[in-house]
Amino acid sequence: MYSAQHTRPKMPTGSCLCKAIKYTYSGDPGMILCHCIPCRRLTGSLFSTNVLIPQGDFTWSGMPKTKSRPGDSGKNITLHFCADCGTTVFEKAASFPGIIILMGGTLDDGLLDDMAPVEEIYVKSRVKWLPKVCAVQKQLGM
Repeated sequence: MYSAQHTRPKMPTGSCLCKAIKYTYSGDPGMILCHCIPCRRLTGSLFSTNVLIPQGDFTWSGMPKTKSRPGDSGKNITLHFCADCGTTVFEKAASFPGIIILMGGTLDDGLLDDMAPVEEIYVKSRVKWLPKVCAVQKQLGM
């Protein structure tokens, strides 16, 4: 997932805006762009940039608050966010056991530059004027 010009740091890092919640992970993550309405509302943006990591490769410090909501499958998605600054840092979805879904914008500077999405999901909800990401799989839903 990283370009030949850049080497991935041994332990990529990230945090919420106020840095009360910090994390590290190892391994090669996958990146998915999600255009569903709940993700758009959660991020306040046109889509969410989701970085998927095996739970065993992820560690965090701090005390995130949690809020669960049902996903399209009816199974819960649990948001982990900072009580101080409100940043959603990561999610756990019952539909994806053993996977941490990091919010891409929480990665430390430069890390997203060396990654590329492998898939776009909920493209039926993509804003029409938003350019398509080339060379990635497209899913109308989940």
